[in-house]
Amino acid sequence: MDSITATTTGPQTQPLPTRPPAPASVDSLPIQFLKSLVDDPAKQHQNGSVSLDNQALAFLVKLLEDKAKQKRQLQLIIEDLCKLRACVTTIEAGQMTCPAPQTIIHARVGTTPLKEVDVNIVVNKANKFLKTMNATVQGEQVMVKAVRVLPLGDVSFYSHNRQHKDWLNKHKHEWSKQVHPDLESTPSTYSVLAHGIPRNFNVDATASKFVLASDNGFVAENIFKIRWLGGPRDPSDTRQAGTIVIALSDATLANQLVKQRGIFLNGSFH
Repeated sequence: MDSITATTTGPQTQPLPTRPPAPASVDSLPIQFLKSLVDDPAKQHQNGSVSLDNQALAFLVKLLEDKAKQKRQLQLIIEDLCKLRACVTTIEAGQMTCPAPQTIIHARVGTTPLKEVDVNIVVNKANKFLKTMNATVQGEQVMVKAVRVLPLGDVSFYSHNRQHKDWLNKHKHEWSKQVHPDLESTPSTYSVLAHGIPRNFNVDATASKFVLASDNGFVAENIFKIRWLGGPRDPSDTRQAGTIVIALSDATLANQLVKQRGIFLNGSFH
């Protein structure tokens, strides 16, 4: 009858590698020097003492001082490592602790409009107006959780989460004035550069906004401001074209123009 050999198909256990032997201890230089003196017959006396001349004694002292210096340096390194570990622990703790979401609204220069006002009144007033705006994020009502008046009069509005903060930042120019008329804020804008624009283009004219918006397929209300890069044109500047900065209130539109890699204006592409 033929014999049948059974084989194991499961994973085979590999033996652990042998731990390397611990390195042999090495005597320090002062110990090695003392041993060499003891082993030198010329240095030994009948009573078992070992003689040291001035040169050997000075050398031994230097070895001991160098050894002590090495220990001090090692101690300093250990202390630095302990400090570094403490810093790393602090950084990691800071990363795990997220600051409360806040929106800072500036006060008109020279004023501190809410310094003497009860913070509960400010919170209630802000939330009351936010409800009239139908301020929601994913179906959840945007609310102000707390308020803190800063030393120079600016005001921090704390929200429940980052999504609420983003909404408050985006619409801050609408609701902050309802809290107090001396609170100043402008809409969040997203700037796009357009090069080679003729110098006769009037960046301050309302009609220019309508032309630029119409040529690029969006409404003029999305343009917050147009200005020349570097400020108003110098009358002595003989260049026929320049770069304009278009501040838009819509991030998606700004991204679309960037991907378009230019703007259309009066039949030209810039």
